[in-house]
Amino acid sequence: MTPDLQDMNQIDREKRRFSDYVLEGSGDKGIALITALLLFILFDAPLWLHSNLFLLDWVLPKRQPLLDPTLLGLNTTGISSGAVFSTLIKVVQIFAGGYTTDLVLLTTFICGSLGIFKLISTRSPSAKIAATTLFLYNPFVFDRLYVGQLSLLVGYSLLPLSFVYLKSITDKRGWLRFGVVWSIMILASPHYFWIVGIVVLVFMIASIKRGEVIVGTLKAGVFVAASMVYQLITVLISGANGVVTSANLSAYRTSGSTWYGALGNLIGLYGFWRRGPKLARDIIVGWPLILVCILSIAALGISVIFAKRKSIDDGRPNHVNVPNYRFEKILLLSSLFAIVLALGSQGPSKPLFDTLFRYVPTFGAMREAQKFDVIWAVTLAYFFGIGVDTLLLRYEGKHRFKVAIAIIAVALPFAYEPVEPFALNGQIASSNFPSDWSSAYNIVSKGSGYSLCLPWHLYEEFKFSGGRVIANPCANYFGPNTISSQDAELPGLLTTNTTYYYAYLNYLITKSNYFANFGETLNSLGIQFVILFKTADFKNYSWLNHQSDMKLVFDGPTIEIYKNLDFQTSRPVVKEPVTVSSWGSLISMEQTQRLANTVTVTSRFESGPITPPKSPTNPQVVGRAKVRIDPYGSISVSSSSNGYVEVPLPWIRGWTYQNNEVLPSASGQIYLYVHAGISYITFKPKHLSLIGDAISLITFAFGVLYLVADRPFRKRQTISSEIPQPN
Repeated sequence: MTPDLQDMNQIDREKRRFSDYVLEGSGDKGIALITALLLFILFDAPLWLHSNLFLLDWVLPKRQPLLDPTLLGLNTTGISSGAVFSTLIKVVQIFAGGYTTDLVLLTTFICGSLGIFKLISTRSPSAKIAATTLFLYNPFVFDRLYVGQLSLLVGYSLLPLSFVYLKSITDKRGWLRFGVVWSIMILASPHYFWIVGIVVLVFMIASIKRGEVIVGTLKAGVFVAASMVYQLITVLISGANGVVTSANLSAYRTSGSTWYGALGNLIGLYGFWRRGPKLARDIIVGWPLILVCILSIAALGISVIFAKRKSIDDGRPNHVNVPNYRFEKILLLSSLFAIVLALGSQGPSKPLFDTLFRYVPTFGAMREAQKFDVIWAVTLAYFFGIGVDTLLLRYEGKHRFKVAIAIIAVALPFAYEPVEPFALNGQIASSNFPSDWSSAYNIVSKGSGYSLCLPWHLYEEFKFSGGRVIANPCANYFGPNTISSQDAELPGLLTTNTTYYYAYLNYLITKSNYFANFGETLNSLGIQFVILFKTADFKNYSWLNHQSDMKLVFDGPTIEIYKNLDFQTSRPVVKEPVTVSSWGSLISMEQTQRLANTVTVTSRFESGPITPPKSPTNPQVVGRAKVRIDPYGSISVSSSSNGYVEVPLPWIRGWTYQNNEVLPSASGQIYLYVHAGISYITFKPKHLSLIGDAISLITFAFGVLYLVADRPFRKRQTISSEIPQPN
């Protein structure tokens, strides 16, 4: 061979090595993307090319401000859990429109598939495809898709990737990669602070003697804490557990089956507290046998992992490439701990769970304990994939057997969860808002007051949603100046909103038979219109037609609009407020038409006997005041004289006037003593919230940009080290 030809061959080998490095893992990535796309199409095919998908907890906003006020701590429903995620969804919606839901689902399938492919170190793509199918098609995912908890599923899809980066925490900038992914998961759903936190805790305990692991994990924890500052500040403003009380533990308890109990449900990835959809186990009589097959293959994968060292010592070939033996032990221990916690306040976990719930800030977000089961979902898919790979390698050289095993392995998840494909077997469908809602919006949008949405339900069954129960879409369609129910109507839970204002409204609606001048009561709350949807129980609100100060101004096929004839844009300024014993006294005042020009206060924010208040109910009105409310933390009151005035806005802790905290009126609104002229009421924690938002944004942006900028440099550096240098 001539020297020139030898040089050309050397160059060709170098090029091949360069190409091999650049394309390293690209085959897996390609198969992962194809797998994700096929699984997504299988689920979403009936929904594709349709504009809107309404789910139980998922209704895309149509007329909501881009910046969520809860980012500033202005949150009347407790902990600000999804403010950033909802803002991102609104940004995506600007470009994707009604296909935003499809885009979120596609992202979820892609992230989940890529994460599983990267997490599982097996030689066979078929094993990874089977594991991915099990991870994305199982009862847990089915339940969350049905109720529309897509933010939770976005975090779920990133869980395998977070484990990948946790394994490599000691690599250069490995802690930052893990911290960024964990932060994104928390951004999507705050539950992942605790879910991933369990794995991190077990990981640190198992690595207590490895200083570099502890340091890397702590650095990642500091990064995550900095990126969570905006949420932590809101917790300080709203209280440790926000809206969550002990009644939530009972209402959202993990469900158990007759034969297998709560523990059996969790192992099978069931146990969701809400009833409603037709589940796979309701259709397939022998579903436990399919689960046993899946568990058996996963058990085979576990046995291979724990036989790894012995097989190496005996000189036998190790069929499964597992780079970090210790991580598999950590994954199993984390799953065991997670399943115990997923039992919630029942069984052996009750003392621990109740203690965490009562005394640990933010743990109230885990009121629905079954969400801890996501760790077991990843673990099951992980060892299922390794078990499948082991079976395939045992039949090396027997092509027909390998094909049969691969087909059965991919088919098992579909056999276990056959209801998820084709839009949950037709249990969800795309739809559009009724046309008469547009005409109704044109009426209420011209008003200057609030609109009250009835029937008073948080979840409602609509004809346009195919008869499915969905979250009340009133605020999403008619804009932020609407008031709708926050009552989940669960046993022991009055409302998911802890403000006095919403508790008073709940009481008010139940006393409709006492009203003759309901418009006067609504005027005291700043309500100008009533929006009544013609749903199942709308006829229970026929009493609106008998109010002397309410007028039906629009009657469409699916909606009615009532106008409050007593509504006034200005607020009365009184010399002294009226003290009432309870909300029952407010009902009594409405009956005697003495509520219009009154400011009421009470020390008991609760229902009571409907009796007149002891103090005079005809306070001296000394003037009128105009109120302008900025949803981002400031109120101006322009008063003609000194006196007490009530601002039509739910009171939450933090509103101040002249550095003094304002108090709630009897109806749960802001009330204060103002001077003639313009007075400004400010939300004191607003500046603290802005600082927290800035810290979180800067931290997260720095981490992402640093990793993006550093990736090409590391890639070039590794490639140059792989290519042999000429002598």
